[in-house]
Amino acid sequence: MKTLRFILAAGALAFATPSLAGDGARTKGDTAAFGKIVRLVESRQFRVEATDAYPTGNSSVTIESRHGSTTLGGEGHVSLVANRGELVFRDSVVTGRLPFFGRAYSLPYGEGGGFELEGERVERVKIKSVHRRAGNRVEFSCSVTVRGDVLSFSLEAYENGTCFLHVNSNNRAAISYGGRIDAIGDVLSFSLEAYENGTCFLHVNSNNRAAISYGGRIDAIEDEEVACAGRR
Repeated sequence: MKTLRFILAAGALAFATPSLAGDGARTKGDTAAFGKIVRLVESRQFRVEATDAYPTGNSSVTIESRHGSTTLGGEGHVSLVANRGELVFRDSVVTGRLPFFGRAYSLPYGEGGGFELEGERVERVKIKSVHRRAGNRVEFSCSVTVRGDVLSFSLEAYENGTCFLHVNSNNRAAISYGGRIDAIGDVLSFSLEAYENGTCFLHVNSNNRAAISYGGRIDAIEDEEVACAGRR
């Protein structure tokens, strides 16, 4: 059986971005940052840290940012500095905890302290990129069933790493969270181009580092035979 061996050349070609001054540089930087967020969400390997909660009530909260204004229903703002929530998405499962503030309609005894997820399956996933003049965002939605309660998650992630998470439940009032999204580990994507003369180029994309390309050669190697001597 043959496997492939890839020999890296002495040099590497980095995807360098020329620095520009003025609005052009900011635009290119924003585009790169947004692309990173898109890849992060599409990888379905990310962590959401909730630092603020906005319970549902008769009033509403309007959050102003460089991306525009976001209005969240709620009785007010609850800081989670001393009680931060976290959700970790890994492919088709999610774990974590989110504090809950608001009205509970029907809950088993002892389960009113927050949303507890212990590797529940993520279903009906939808991912969409939304482009607006005020700012771009990635929308991620899914549903999770936790001990008979169906939770609907709707996440809005922005290029600067901030995000808003809206949670609807069958057993509790809706609630929203503000916080940040980041990678739980580096996800590498490899793209290899091999030519008939044996030369090749390897392109590597990373969630945590700038993209880079390598030039080199590709050829076959034979599997090594290992002789084992048995004991008598």
